[in-house]
Amino acid sequence: MRNKNKILAILMITFMLLMAMPLGADVRAASELDYFTYGAGLSEAQLSETERLIGVPQDESIKRLVVNSSDFNKYTGRTTQDSALYSSAYISKQSDNSGVRVYINTPQNITQIKDHQYMNAALTSGITDVNIVVGAPIQVTGETALVGVYKALEDAGYTLDEDATQTATDELFVINEISQNNTENEDFDSEDFSKAIAEIKRQISEISDRENLSSDQITVIINNVLNEYNITISEADKDKLAGWLNDFKALDIDWNAIGEELSGLGELISEKGDEIYEWGVESGFFTRLWEAIKSFFNNLFG
Repeated sequence: MRNKNKILAILMITFMLLMAMPLGADVRAASELDYFTYGAGLSEAQLSETERLIGVPQDESIKRLVVNSSDFNKYTGRTTQDSALYSSAYISKQSDNSGVRVYINTPQNITQIKDHQYMNAALTSGITDVNIVVGAPIQVTGETALVGVYKALEDAGYTLDEDATQTATDELFVINEISQNNTENEDFDSEDFSKAIAEIKRQISEISDRENLSSDQITVIINNVLNEYNITISEADKDKLAGWLNDFKALDIDWNAIGEELSGLGELISEKGDEIYEWGVESGFFTRLWEAIKSFFNNLFG
Protein backbone atom coordinates (compact mmCIF):
# COMPACT_ATOMS: atom_id res chain seq x y z
CA MET A 1 0.00 0.00 0.00
CA ARG A 2 2.82 2.36 0.89
CA ASN A 3 4.51 1.92 -2.49
CA LYS A 4 1.17 2.46 -4.20
CA ASN A 5 0.68 5.70 -2.27
CA LYS A 6 4.14 6.93 -3.21
CA ILE A 7 3.58 6.06 -6.86
CA LEU A 8 0.29 7.96 -6.80
CA ALA A 9 2.04 10.89 -5.17
CA ILE A 10 4.70 10.90 -7.89
CA LEU A 11 2.05 10.70 -10.60
CA MET A 12 0.18 13.52 -8.94
CA ILE A 13 3.22 15.78 -8.96
CA THR A 14 4.21 14.84 -12.53
CA PHE A 15 0.80 15.53 -14.00
CA MET A 16 0.46 18.69 -11.94
CA LEU A 17 3.63 20.06 -13.52
CA LEU A 18 2.49 19.06 -17.01
CA MET A 19 -0.91 20.66 -16.61
CA ALA A 20 0.23 23.58 -14.41
CA MET A 21 -2.58 22.77 -11.99
CA PRO A 22 -2.39 24.72 -8.72
CA LEU A 23 -1.09 22.78 -5.74
CA GLY A 24 -3.18 23.57 -2.70
CA ALA A 25 -6.07 25.23 -4.52
CA ASP A 26 -8.68 23.44 -2.40
CA VAL A 27 -6.61 23.44 0.76
CA ARG A 28 -7.07 27.20 1.02
CA ALA A 29 -10.82 26.76 1.48
CA ALA A 30 -10.21 25.62 5.05
CA SER A 31 -7.47 28.15 5.72
CA GLU A 32 -7.59 31.23 7.87
CA LEU A 33 -5.25 33.04 5.50
CA ASP A 34 -3.83 32.85 2.01
CA TYR A 35 -0.54 34.54 1.08
CA PHE A 36 1.83 34.50 -1.84
CA THR A 37 5.24 35.94 -0.98
CA TYR A 38 7.88 36.50 -3.64
CA GLY A 39 11.47 37.66 -3.85
CA ALA A 40 12.19 41.26 -4.82
CA GLY A 41 14.75 40.12 -7.37
CA LEU A 42 12.13 38.62 -9.69
CA SER A 43 11.37 40.31 -12.99
CA GLU A 44 7.73 40.56 -14.08
CA ALA A 45 8.18 37.57 -16.38
CA GLN A 46 9.86 35.54 -13.62
CA LEU A 47 7.11 36.49 -11.18
CA SER A 48 4.42 35.18 -13.52
CA GLU A 49 6.43 32.01 -14.09
CA THR A 50 6.88 31.54 -10.34
CA GLU A 51 3.15 31.84 -9.72
CA ARG A 52 2.56 29.19 -12.37
CA LEU A 53 5.25 26.88 -10.99
CA ILE A 54 4.00 27.15 -7.42
CA GLY A 55 0.39 26.91 -8.51
CA VAL A 56 -0.85 30.12 -6.93
CA PRO A 57 -4.63 30.30 -7.49
CA GLN A 58 -5.68 33.35 -9.48
CA ASP A 59 -7.86 34.67 -6.69
CA GLU A 60 -8.03 38.30 -5.61
CA SER A 61 -8.49 37.23 -1.98
CA ILE A 62 -4.91 35.93 -1.90
CA LYS A 63 -2.63 38.59 -0.47
CA ARG A 64 0.67 39.15 -2.28
CA LEU A 65 3.73 40.43 -0.46
CA VAL A 66 7.17 41.18 -1.84
CA VAL A 67 10.14 40.06 0.27
CA ASN A 68 12.94 42.63 0.17
CA SER A 69 16.36 43.00 1.75
CA SER A 70 14.90 44.81 4.80
CA ASP A 71 12.65 41.82 5.48
CA PHE A 72 15.59 39.47 5.07
CA ASN A 73 17.60 41.44 7.61
CA LYS A 74 14.68 41.71 10.05
CA TYR A 75 13.99 37.98 10.21
CA THR A 76 17.49 36.57 9.73
CA GLY A 77 19.83 39.22 11.11
CA ARG A 78 21.79 38.98 7.85
CA THR A 79 22.25 41.46 5.03
CA THR A 80 21.67 40.99 1.31
CA GLN A 81 20.52 42.86 -1.79
CA ASP A 82 17.00 42.92 -3.26
CA SER A 83 18.44 41.56 -6.49
CA ALA A 84 19.52 38.35 -4.70
CA LEU A 85 16.02 37.40 -3.51
CA TYR A 86 14.14 34.95 -5.74
CA SER A 87 12.55 32.01 -3.90
CA SER A 88 8.86 32.41 -3.21
CA ALA A 89 6.12 30.70 -1.23
CA TYR A 90 2.37 30.15 -1.13
CA ILE A 91 1.29 29.97 2.52
CA SER A 92 -2.05 28.91 3.97
CA LYS A 93 -2.89 28.55 7.65
CA GLN A 94 -4.32 25.15 8.51
CA SER A 95 -6.57 23.90 11.28
CA ASP A 96 -5.16 23.27 14.75
CA ASN A 97 -2.92 20.21 15.16
CA SER A 98 -2.52 19.71 11.41
CA GLY A 99 1.25 20.32 11.62
CA VAL A 100 3.66 21.91 9.16
CA ARG A 101 3.54 20.69 5.56
CA VAL A 102 6.10 21.79 3.01
CA TYR A 103 6.11 21.07 -0.73
CA ILE A 104 8.93 22.20 -3.01
CA ASN A 105 7.37 22.49 -6.46
CA THR A 106 10.68 23.29 -8.16
CA PRO A 107 13.24 20.96 -6.52
CA GLN A 108 15.55 21.47 -9.50
CA ASN A 109 15.78 25.19 -8.63
CA ILE A 110 15.84 25.09 -4.82
CA THR A 111 19.34 23.69 -4.93
CA GLN A 112 20.33 23.29 -1.29
CA ILE A 113 17.44 23.49 1.19
CA LYS A 114 15.18 20.43 1.40
CA ASP A 115 11.53 20.27 2.43
CA HIS A 116 12.43 18.59 5.73
CA GLN A 117 14.86 21.42 6.48
CA TYR A 118 12.10 23.99 5.96
CA MET A 119 9.87 21.98 8.31
CA ASN A 120 12.55 21.83 10.98
CA ALA A 121 13.21 25.57 10.74
CA ALA A 122 9.51 26.46 10.79
CA LEU A 123 9.06 24.51 14.02
CA THR A 124 12.11 26.18 15.56
CA SER A 125 10.57 29.60 14.92
CA GLY A 126 7.39 28.52 16.69
CA ILE A 127 5.28 28.14 13.55
CA THR A 128 2.77 25.30 13.47
CA ASP A 129 -0.27 24.34 11.40
CA VAL A 130 0.71 25.87 8.07
CA ASN A 131 0.86 24.62 4.50
CA ILE A 132 3.86 25.96 2.56
CA VAL A 133 4.54 25.55 -1.17
CA VAL A 134 7.99 26.73 -2.28
CA GLY A 135 9.39 27.49 -5.72
CA ALA A 136 11.73 29.62 -7.83
CA PRO A 137 12.19 30.17 -11.59
CA ILE A 138 15.99 29.96 -11.40
CA GLN A 139 18.49 28.07 -9.26
CA VAL A 140 18.75 29.54 -5.75
CA THR A 141 19.44 28.22 -2.26
CA GLY A 142 15.92 28.99 -0.98
CA GLU A 143 16.19 31.05 2.23
CA THR A 144 13.94 33.85 0.92
CA ALA A 145 10.92 31.55 0.91
CA LEU A 146 11.17 31.02 4.67
CA VAL A 147 11.48 34.77 5.22
CA GLY A 148 8.29 35.13 3.18
CA VAL A 149 6.50 32.73 5.53
CA TYR A 150 7.51 34.88 8.51
CA LYS A 151 6.38 38.07 6.78
CA ALA A 152 3.02 36.59 5.79
CA LEU A 153 2.18 35.31 9.25
CA GLU A 154 3.18 38.56 10.92
CA ASP A 155 1.17 40.55 8.37
CA ALA A 156 -1.83 38.37 9.22
CA GLY A 157 -1.55 39.25 12.89
CA TYR A 158 0.42 36.32 14.24
CA THR A 159 3.10 37.24 16.77
CA LEU A 160 6.54 35.89 15.93
CA ASP A 161 9.51 36.07 18.26
CA GLU A 162 12.36 37.81 16.45
CA ASP A 163 15.00 35.75 18.25
CA ALA A 164 13.15 32.58 17.22
CA THR A 165 12.93 33.55 13.54
CA GLN A 166 16.61 34.48 13.44
CA THR A 167 17.58 31.25 15.20
CA ALA A 168 15.41 29.27 12.78
CA THR A 169 17.04 30.91 9.79
CA ASP A 170 20.46 30.32 11.34
CA GLU A 171 19.41 26.69 11.52
CA LEU A 172 18.84 26.65 7.77
CA PHE A 173 22.27 28.15 7.15
CA VAL A 174 24.08 25.85 9.60
CA ILE A 175 22.31 22.65 8.54
CA ASN A 176 22.74 23.52 4.88
CA GLU A 177 26.44 24.30 5.39
CA ILE A 178 26.99 20.98 7.15
CA SER A 179 25.07 19.18 4.40
CA GLN A 180 27.19 20.84 1.72
CA ASN A 181 30.36 19.92 3.62
CA ASN A 182 29.32 16.27 3.50
CA THR A 183 28.10 15.84 -0.07
CA GLU A 184 30.84 13.25 -0.69
CA ASN A 185 30.63 11.66 2.76
CA GLU A 186 29.30 8.10 2.42
CA ASP A 187 28.28 8.15 6.09
CA PHE A 188 25.96 11.13 5.62
CA ASP A 189 22.38 11.31 4.36
CA SER A 190 20.60 14.68 4.42
CA GLU A 191 17.22 13.12 5.20
CA ASP A 192 18.60 11.11 8.11
CA PHE A 193 20.45 14.22 9.26
CA SER A 194 17.18 16.18 9.37
CA LYS A 195 15.63 13.39 11.42
CA ALA A 196 18.62 13.56 13.77
CA ILE A 197 18.28 17.34 14.11
CA ALA A 198 14.58 16.96 14.94
CA GLU A 199 15.45 14.34 17.57
CA ILE A 200 18.20 16.51 19.09
CA LYS A 201 15.78 19.42 19.34
CA ARG A 202 13.08 17.16 20.80
CA GLN A 203 15.43 15.92 23.52
CA ILE A 204 16.44 19.47 24.40
CA SER A 205 12.78 20.56 24.47
CA GLU A 206 12.04 17.91 27.12
CA ILE A 207 14.74 19.11 29.53
CA SER A 208 13.07 21.41 32.07
CA ASP A 209 16.19 23.48 32.78
CA ARG A 210 17.36 23.43 29.15
CA GLU A 211 18.66 27.00 29.35
CA ASN A 212 21.31 25.75 31.82
CA LEU A 213 22.61 23.03 29.51
CA SER A 214 26.37 23.32 29.13
CA SER A 215 28.19 23.06 25.82
CA ASP A 216 29.55 19.68 26.92
CA GLN A 217 26.04 18.39 27.66
CA ILE A 218 24.82 19.57 24.25
CA THR A 219 27.77 17.82 22.61
CA VAL A 220 26.85 14.57 24.39
CA ILE A 221 23.29 14.81 23.03
CA ILE A 222 24.64 15.52 19.53
CA ASN A 223 27.02 12.55 19.60
CA ASN A 224 24.41 10.15 20.99
CA VAL A 225 21.78 11.05 18.39
CA LEU A 226 24.21 11.07 15.46
CA ASN A 227 25.43 7.63 16.53
CA GLU A 228 21.83 6.44 16.71
CA TYR A 229 21.32 7.51 13.09
CA ASN A 230 24.75 6.21 12.00
CA ILE A 231 25.84 9.67 10.89
CA THR A 232 29.50 10.67 10.94
CA ILE A 233 30.51 14.33 10.58
CA SER A 234 33.65 16.26 11.46
CA GLU A 235 34.29 17.80 14.87
CA ALA A 236 34.18 21.22 13.19
CA ASP A 237 30.66 20.51 11.94
CA LYS A 238 29.64 19.29 15.39
CA ASP A 239 30.96 22.54 16.85
CA LYS A 240 28.84 24.54 14.39
CA LEU A 241 25.80 22.51 15.38
CA ALA A 242 26.51 22.94 19.09
CA GLY A 243 26.95 26.68 18.66
CA TRP A 244 23.55 26.98 17.02
CA LEU A 245 21.89 24.74 19.65
CA ASN A 246 23.19 27.07 22.36
CA ASP A 247 20.94 29.75 20.86
CA PHE A 248 18.09 27.30 20.29
CA LYS A 249 17.93 26.20 23.95
CA ALA A 250 17.43 29.82 25.09
CA LEU A 251 14.37 30.56 22.92
CA ASP A 252 11.16 31.82 24.51
CA ILE A 253 8.71 29.57 22.65
CA ASP A 254 5.99 27.04 23.51
CA TRP A 255 8.32 24.12 24.19
CA ASN A 256 5.50 21.65 24.84
CA ALA A 257 3.89 22.35 21.47
CA ILE A 258 7.22 22.28 19.66
CA GLY A 259 8.18 19.03 21.38
CA GLU A 260 4.97 17.39 20.21
CA GLU A 261 5.53 18.58 16.63
CA LEU A 262 9.14 17.39 16.66
CA SER A 263 8.11 13.96 17.92
CA GLY A 264 6.26 13.31 14.69
CA LEU A 265 8.60 15.08 12.31
CA GLY A 266 10.99 12.17 11.80
CA GLU A 267 8.16 9.90 10.76
CA LEU A 268 6.73 12.60 8.50
CA ILE A 269 10.09 12.96 6.76
CA SER A 270 10.21 9.20 6.21
CA GLU A 271 6.63 9.01 4.99
CA LYS A 272 6.69 12.09 2.76
CA GLY A 273 5.24 10.17 -0.16
CA ASP A 274 2.37 8.89 1.97
CA GLU A 275 1.85 12.35 3.44
CA ILE A 276 1.51 13.88 -0.02
CA TYR A 277 -0.86 11.08 -0.95
CA GLU A 278 -3.02 11.78 2.11
CA TRP A 279 -3.02 15.47 1.26
CA GLY A 280 -4.21 14.59 -2.24
CA VAL A 281 -7.10 12.59 -0.81
CA GLU A 282 -8.06 15.13 1.85
CA SER A 283 -7.97 18.11 -0.49
CA GLY A 284 -9.93 16.38 -3.24
CA PHE A 285 -6.94 16.76 -5.53
CA PHE A 286 -7.08 13.20 -6.90
CA THR A 287 -10.72 13.66 -7.88
CA ARG A 288 -9.88 16.87 -9.72
CA LEU A 289 -6.76 15.26 -11.15
CA TRP A 290 -8.77 12.38 -12.65
CA GLU A 291 -11.32 14.76 -14.12
CA ALA A 292 -8.49 16.85 -15.60
CA ILE A 293 -6.87 13.76 -17.11
CA LYS A 294 -10.16 12.69 -18.71
CA SER A 295 -10.75 16.19 -20.02
CA PHE A 296 -7.20 16.41 -21.34
CA PHE A 297 -7.47 13.21 -23.36
CA ASN A 298 -11.03 13.95 -24.50
CA ASN A 299 -9.81 17.25 -25.91
CA LEU A 300 -6.74 15.60 -27.37
CA PHE A 301 -8.60 12.86 -29.22
CA GLY A 302 -12.13 14.24 -29.32
